[in-house]
Amino acid sequence: MNSVRVGTLAVAVLACFAGTATAKTIDVDFGTSNYMRIFEEPELQKIGSGYYTEFTDTFLFTLTEGGELTFTFSEKDETGFHGDKVDITSAEFLEGVVPTTVTPWMKEIPFDSGSNLISTYTWDYLAPGEYNLEVKGIAYATSYPLTFYQMNNVSFTAGAPVPEPATLALVGLGLVGIAGYARKNRKK
Repeated sequence: MNSVRVGTLAVAVLACFAGTATAKTIDVDFGTSNYMRIFEEPELQKIGSGYYTEFTDTFLFTLTEGGELTFTFSEKDETGFHGDKVDITSAEFLEGVVPTTVTPWMKEIPFDSGSNLISTYTWDYLAPGEYNLEVKGIAYATSYPLTFYQMNNVSFTAGAPVPEPATLALVGLGLVGIAGYARKNRKK
């Protein structure tokens, strides 16, 4: 019961005394597949016995042609003596483009309490243009003011969207209907 009180008190202290949010803008180059976002002093501010910051980062994607985009977030989730943690609370394009699939957060190495959490985001098709991916969360370190998260395996495959079979069937039925209507009108 005391550990619950202490944990609740620690969260309350962090919420009350947290400094302003930090922010970074990162230009994504598709020739580089991995990005590491490091947090250290002065971004991580000393609060009690640990270091803490809230962050809002923006990843800029410039697509010269349409295609599929995929990447994996890896956030620090270390328990024990060091207690480093980064918690990504949201990751979304400001332009409102929702990913086709997002895998749930899971341990990179199951049964390892110090293993990072990972989640993969995929967009089956993004049109050419500029996209701003806003990533929000908190970074926390206990013994030393250093922690990080990563965006790994950034991949873009150019190509036009492939229509699904149901769409092709509807187009085919529509063409058959138009042909039937035109044939009926020719007979009159």
